[in-house]
Amino acid sequence: MSELRFTRADYMNRLVSHDDYYDQFVNAVVVDMVSRRIGAERVKASADPHFNDIPLREWDRLADTLINSNAARLVCQATGWNGTTLAERVCVLKAAARRIRGVS
Repeated sequence: MSELRFTRADYMNRLVSHDDYYDQFVNAVVVDMVSRRIGAERVKASADPHFNDIPLREWDRLADTLINSNAARLVCQATGWNGTTLAERVCVLKAAARRIRGVS
């Protein structure tokens, strides 16, 4: 996850899908974090394609741990902004969940 493949402009101009854009920020640390804190079995058992059957407050709490992560730094690089939003961090976490579920 050291190289940026897509910019925010690529995403906004629909040159890349939502899933592919956020997947580029996922690394083994983020996957492990979701596996441990949300639970790999819960992710795999989720009946919702967007994991909305796992309470948003859990994703939000876990997203706070990403603020100073490499994933957040890459999001900043992609957007050109100095910080990340809660929504962006949750999207990165859910991209990691898609990897856990085996759908990326």
